[in-house]
Amino acid sequence: MGNASSQKVKAVDTAKPESRKQLAVDSVVTLLKEIDGAVCDSQNILSLGYLLEWMDAASCLAAERHCRRSAVTLVMDDLDFTDTAFELLLRGERCILEGKVTRAFGSSMEVVVRISVAHVHSGTLRFVGSAYFMYVVLKTDEEKASNTKVEVPELVPITAEEHLEYSLAERRRNFRKNREKRVAEMTKEAEAEHTVNLSPLHGGSALTFTELVLPTHTNHMGNTFGGQIMAWMVKGAKTAVWLHLRMSCAPKDGADDGRPPLGVGGVDRIQVEQLKDAFLQPVSVDTVHFKAPSRLGDRVLVTASVTRVFPSSIEVKVRVTSNSASNQDVPMEVNEGYMNFAVMSGADHEPLTRHVTDVVPGTMEQDQEYRKAIARQDFREFRRMDGKRSQPSCTSSCHKFSVDFDPDSEKAQQVAVQCLSCILCLNDNATLRWERLITTTPGVEAWVEFGLRNTTSVSRLKVKATVKRSPSDCFRLLKDANSRMQFDVNCTEAEVILCCRNSADLVRMVMAPPPNDTSPTKRPKQELLVLRAYEEKPDQNVFILCSRSVRSDKRFPPRDDLQRTEVLPSGYIMEAASESGESTNLTFLGQFSQALFDMVQPHAMETVRRFKELLEKPSNEPGGYAGAS
Repeated sequence: MGNASSQKVKAVDTAKPESRKQLAVDSVVTLLKEIDGAVCDSQNILSLGYLLEWMDAASCLAAERHCRRSAVTLVMDDLDFTDTAFELLLRGERCILEGKVTRAFGSSMEVVVRISVAHVHSGTLRFVGSAYFMYVVLKTDEEKASNTKVEVPELVPITAEEHLEYSLAERRRNFRKNREKRVAEMTKEAEAEHTVNLSPLHGGSALTFTELVLPTHTNHMGNTFGGQIMAWMVKGAKTAVWLHLRMSCAPKDGADDGRPPLGVGGVDRIQVEQLKDAFLQPVSVDTVHFKAPSRLGDRVLVTASVTRVFPSSIEVKVRVTSNSASNQDVPMEVNEGYMNFAVMSGADHEPLTRHVTDVVPGTMEQDQEYRKAIARQDFREFRRMDGKRSQPSCTSSCHKFSVDFDPDSEKAQQVAVQCLSCILCLNDNATLRWERLITTTPGVEAWVEFGLRNTTSVSRLKVKATVKRSPSDCFRLLKDANSRMQFDVNCTEAEVILCCRNSADLVRMVMAPPPNDTSPTKRPKQELLVLRAYEEKPDQNVFILCSRSVRSDKRFPPRDDLQRTEVLPSGYIMEAASESGESTNLTFLGQFSQALFDMVQPHAMETVRRFKELLEKPSNEPGGYAGAS
């Protein structure tokens, strides 16, 4: 909610928190916001600036509820929106924001904020997006004077979802530290492939404006709201995009204005007339780092510039500095970040971004940002893959569901963490609408998803079962790829073809209808190449195993005789059904392409029945699983 100072102080004493441990659920804070005309843009859609303000408030309240003292924003992680997010954030609806601490690190905390929309007329709740914040406690004057090190209470996770979030928080923390290094590496790779000619006449559109920090802009600590800073950043970013759009318009007389004749999508340049009905739709907000605070009376300087235009979005860099009335010649950097917008037109939301001309760097600094934009775009596309609904397709290359994958790179662990996070969010998502299937297997329940705007491109299946074996036994069997065919009705082949560092491996599977399948739409055999990720918490009797389709055609090309199918993050959550830990509550969450769903769903109950039977039989009896403890 405020901004964190980057000054480091050597600690000599440690201020112990009043309570050494607190439950994760005790940090939950829920905000209910009405989306009225005062917070909407010209399209009657919630303004991104106000949304960021609300998210900052929810995250700060959750952080301070956990640590019982003032805390300030250090980082806001990448924020992506679902494809239908801004079709839901409409005037007249209610926006619900839930903040919750996921882990404590000494004097800092990670907080997740999940955004949903309550549809007033239908009574439904739809998920919009989420983001992670890092907060650090604010020291008192006495603590600063005595160089006291401050620690926040340890966070205690209870549920399987909380344990998974707790574990992934450490990995997300490492990703934040290594992000800039990875972007630099990817930029060097791009430099080998692209040559850019500098043009002092056609650099990216830029502007600078000043804001005076008034009492209404400050929080209870006297610092400028982090959300207010981000709202000013949105204003600058959107204005820079509009300036670039106007400069991109083709001359009415068809004269050569020195700019490229086509837009970035290889189509005709945007016309002035098209701007009349055009509007900007937020696509994502990259990591925002708060480096220093600004205070009441300060002059805040916001600089925004378009760095690159992609066929689906326009990237803008925004930098914020601040200075006081008596020291206006020495600005202090407050934060910086990158925002991305798509250009849309009309009631049908026709995309226009591909008609916009690209940036031609005019300086060495602009050229560097232009090159780095490729790496940042790669990060954005990678993150977005886990949550988006792709168009109906099941081609051999599976470009919509799968992600490009190098098993020897750092991306292996990134994909694994994204996969685990997605399963967590899917299991914890109360906005999905499930319809119960009829089952005849005792102790087994199953559902399929029916969303308000189900496009049939992603089909979801949920199965819950109670297995009279420990969670570790269930996990051991599911992890054993060689035993998959013993219970999975559809699996004819399964093998681990590569181990990818810690807690992840690459698995190749072949799926086919069972021999007794008499369906008139019987599908041919299909191949899966998936990265499996697993998380083991034996102390809490919680285990997670999940997988998602990846693409590594050079190293692991598709078989010529098989059609390669695909899955979005899918997997199993196993937790003890009782204190003794002798039985397991098992939840399976599957996100399939339509072709694979049609093959798997009719036989899912039989697969679960066989899994239970295999585990519940003693290992020394025929048909029992030899790997069970």
